[in-house]
Order: sequence, then structure tokens, then C-alpha cells
Amino acid sequence: MSRSTKITDLENQRKEIDKSIEQIQSECSHQSSSIKNILTGSQFKLKMVCNDCSLELRYPTKSEMDEYLS
Repeated sequence: MSRSTKITDLENQRKEIDKSIEQIQSECSHQSSSIKNILTGSQFKLKMVCNDCSLELRYPTKSEMDEYLS
């Protein structure tokens, strides 16, 4: 198997995995979340993330940030 064929196979697997993750996240009710450091581009940002499916939900509020940092 050539390198380009291996890469194509891996890219196809990644697409299937991404679809599976999206399906799981769309079915999740996001009942529980916590603040996590998320890499966006070349910098980290604090975001609220679902504890069950790892979906980035939103930015934390000021009070959530204060509680997190104390």
C-alpha cells in the first residue's frame, strides 16, 4: 500500500470519526458542564465544555470565571 493510499484511508477514517462525534454531541442534552482550557488557533481560551460529550458550549460568565479562578 502506497503512502498516498494510507493517507487517504486515514483521512476517510477521520471523517467517519468526526461524523460519529457530531452525532453523539447532537444527541447529548449537555446537562453538566465545566470550564476548560481550549486551544483555538495559536492561543488557549477558557470555555464551558459539556462533561459528557466534550462539546464546546460557550464562554463562561464573569461569575463562573471568578469561581473558577478562586
